[in-house]
Amino acid sequence: MIFLNNYRNDFTNPIIQWQLAMQLNTKIREAGINMMLFRNNSMAALFLKLLNPRLKIAFNIGIEQDSYEKLPYFKFLVYISLIAKTSIAHFLYVNTQQGYNSSIAFAPFLKKKLKIIREGIPERYFLKKGEGKHRKKIVLCVARLTPNKQQEVLIRAFASIHNKHKDWKLKLVGWDQDGDYAIYLANLSDKLGIWWEGMHPLPMDDIALRKEYLNASIFCLPSLQEQPGTARTEAMAMGLPVVTTRTNGSEFVEGSGIIVPIGDEKALAKGLDKFMSSANARDEASKREREDVEQFRAIKVAKELLDYIKSC
Repeated sequence: MIFLNNYRNDFTNPIIQWQLAMQLNTKIREAGINMMLFRNNSMAALFLKLLNPRLKIAFNIGIEQDSYEKLPYFKFLVYISLIAKTSIAHFLYVNTQQGYNSSIAFAPFLKKKLKIIREGIPERYFLKKGEGKHRKKIVLCVARLTPNKQQEVLIRAFASIHNKHKDWKLKLVGWDQDGDYAIYLANLSDKLGIWWEGMHPLPMDDIALRKEYLNASIFCLPSLQEQPGTARTEAMAMGLPVVTTRTNGSEFVEGSGIIVPIGDEKALAKGLDKFMSSANARDEASKREREDVEQFRAIKVAKELLDYIKSC
């Protein structure tokens, strides 16, 4: 039996981590669990391994080169954390090839135990027969409102081609993570003479989010970095042509959508313009993306993970 653990903090109070490990160990022994999959939290996992040496442990590590090189002390902590994880893990995995390459470049000792296993998409986010025939001329971005997601670049890019596509609207769906960023975006839109619709103070439920995907015609995610950016694969599964920046997970868009350099407003505008100008281009991209994204069905990903675990 396998138990999936999603506790995320690697560097919290050791006493709390020890207490957590003891609680988990009790439940593990009661349930007869023989393997645990952790997402980070190496301290609790280390304590758990000490309490239960026969338990197999695996980690999903999600690190990206540009995210940990900014702060040297954080880079050191991540490196120490990876050493600890590797020492006790049966195996480790990431969700993307880019994540794998960044991880190996940062910590070459990971190579012996690191594997790529995609992040699955629930069935509810796959386009059903007959859906997507009544889309509106909306460019949709689903992401927290934060400078890391670079909605300001999207607003500028959209504004630069708005005169050519006056019947199109921009919709940003997300919540204001940074407090003042939504105000900044609103002021920027006023200055540029356009407006964006939609903001939700809390994460949306699946039904409402699915409706947003169905209403839109193009999906855009102009982030600085992603881990691994599941909104893109959800949009692909829902039949939306994707325009995105080259970040962790953008590899999934390769060959079907459009990938542009980070922060390149002109390239982003050019990509949007291509899809906004041609229904045929949108249809062709949608068809290719829905074919490509089949590999991400949650049941297929789960089977891949289970098969790998059994082979270990």
